[in-house]
Amino acid sequence: MKKRAQVSVFILLGIIVIAVIGAVAYFYGDQIQNFTRPGTLDASRLEPLKSFVTLCMEESVNEDLINLKKNSGYFNKISSTVIYSGYEINAIVDKSSDVPNKMNSKTGIENEISANVKDVVMNDCDLSDFEIVKGEIKVETDIKDSSVVVKMDYPLVVSKGETSLTVNDFNVIIEDDFGKIYDAVNDIVNAEVNGGFDINEYFLENKDVTVTRTDADNGIIYRIVTDNEEDGFVFGVKNE
Repeated sequence: MKKRAQVSVFILLGIIVIAVIGAVAYFYGDQIQNFTRPGTLDASRLEPLKSFVTLCMEESVNEDLINLKKNSGYFNKISSTVIYSGYEINAIVDKSSDVPNKMNSKTGIENEISANVKDVVMNDCDLSDFEIVKGEIKVETDIKDSSVVVKMDYPLVVSKGETSLTVNDFNVIIEDDFGKIYDAVNDIVNAEVNGGFDINEYFLENKDVTVTRTDADNGIIYRIVTDNEEDGFVFGVKNE
């Protein structure tokens, strides 16, 4: 009788264990499989890919902003320049021209940044370590007062076995006063085109930027900085 009771207890314990295992498998089966199979694809495995692409974008935008400030809102020399200490500076005001305002538009700059980000990500951002299928890439840039926001839609499909995941939204925000400086440059350019720029009056009304002016061989050089952008934006005004 005692032996039969022990058998019954073991049978009951076995039923309980089986029931517990079944419940765990039912509610947590996917998590257990992902944990026990290291090759299983889940969203966390997309993070290195997303971080790598984002880093490529950041490097492209930072380099572009440096070049744009050095080249007066352009990436290359334009036809109008002034000479200072043997260097050619883009003259975005050329008083000898029928169209003296040579300033690049903010929309034009945004489009060029977007095009460069697209080119860098597609051609220089080495994704060979990732088994992916690439979709169509679209990039938009928005220059704000103290930041440059770049949004990229680039569908990247990662597959493993019967599982596939897609990451497509890549966004970067670069803290930079380019927009604030650009607005100051626009004010100076418009004043120079229409007669002259009063640097002292402008400082009294716009203390968040600092403007300096230097004589050049065939015109003048302006440099605009902020507390956060010490290198600033340099451009020339060419005399008639």
